[in-house]
Amino acid sequence: MKSKYRDHIFPHIGEFPVSRIDREKINNLLEPLEAKPATYKKVRSLLNMMFEDAVTTSKTEFNPVPRGRIRAISNYKAKKLPAITNLPKLQNLIAGINRVNLMPEVRTAALLQAYTATRSQTVVAARWQEFDLTNGLWTIPRDKGRMKLSDKEKYGEAFTIPLSKEVVQLLSDWRQTLRWNNSDLLFPSTSKQGYITIEALTKVYKLRLGTDEHCAHGWRSSFSTLAHEAISTDGKAMFRTDVIERCLDHVVGNEVTQAYNRGELLELRKQLMCWWCGELRSSKVSEIKEKQTV
Repeated sequence: MKSKYRDHIFPHIGEFPVSRIDREKINNLLEPLEAKPATYKKVRSLLNMMFEDAVTTSKTEFNPVPRGRIRAISNYKAKKLPAITNLPKLQNLIAGINRVNLMPEVRTAALLQAYTATRSQTVVAARWQEFDLTNGLWTIPRDKGRMKLSDKEKYGEAFTIPLSKEVVQLLSDWRQTLRWNNSDLLFPSTSKQGYITIEALTKVYKLRLGTDEHCAHGWRSSFSTLAHEAISTDGKAMFRTDVIERCLDHVVGNEVTQAYNRGELLELRKQLMCWWCGELRSSKVSEIKEKQTV
């Protein structure tokens, strides 16, 4: 946090008494950071802590930092995360993940995320107790920060992902490499949380594969786009919209459709996830440069 204060806060408001810093000055400070969402969030969080402390100690009467989401600033426009929707390019990404120099846990996590189209936090914090590799199921509890808590009433306390045989094999092989490790985490590390960081997944694409066209979270958009566009030989859509959206843990339809036979939907989702995994594994990368280990 010291570097964020030194580089982004002090040059703008460091010379002003805290009582003279208003919303306009804060907006002027944050606006240049809009192109860097991660930095923007950290700087805004630090500012908020500073001014909350100033209010508590009576150094100022109000906190000028926006209290809502980042987009609370009037002229802030959220940008879509980059995602490739061209299948050959996605196949090359998968081959690249398998080929470039990565830590084994990062490689396995990146592949798991790609094949299941799950959120980054869900992947990095995964635990072995969530997996039933015999039946090919990953049951994720709706814990804060991992899954949408608001969906508990509609879809229960957990979200189940059907796993393809390739993912089951991937995880079975990975478990064998961790047989010496007593951790119940899939991807243990020495980080503060005890597991690999989201940043480690982010670096796979920008630093190791050298692309700005795709990011870790982008697999969800890639999956949704290609699944919706998939056409069978008779010219009909291969997958139902509600099946695709449920694979992404999105709420779909009204109360009646939400109560649809879950067993059948799980089987349909398994077919979709197997198709997706098969599509991604159908090609080999042509050119990937080796870089330092993440």
